[in-house]
Amino acid sequence: MRFLPGRKLERIGSGMLYLTRKDGVSEEIRTDVTVLAIGARSNNALEKECDGHFPRLYPIGDAVKPGRISNATGSAFQSARELQ
Repeated sequence: MRFLPGRKLERIGSGMLYLTRKDGVSEEIRTDVTVLAIGARSNNALEKECDGHFPRLYPIGDAVKPGRISNATGSAFQSARELQ
């Protein structure tokens, strides 16, 4: 897994990301899977809609608090551990 902060996504091609760094340099990165982490505020509407329909709900990532992808994956990992 690679985090690529500070870049502008120009386009997504077949297995490729086309980015521009803050210094204006273009990058082409080959990828199998891409996760885009964008957003600035919590959106927990789905959690509210599902409340009462499931015995356990584990909101993660920006549904809890806007942050970085590393925070989201960390909270997902912790939630998964609690399922055991």
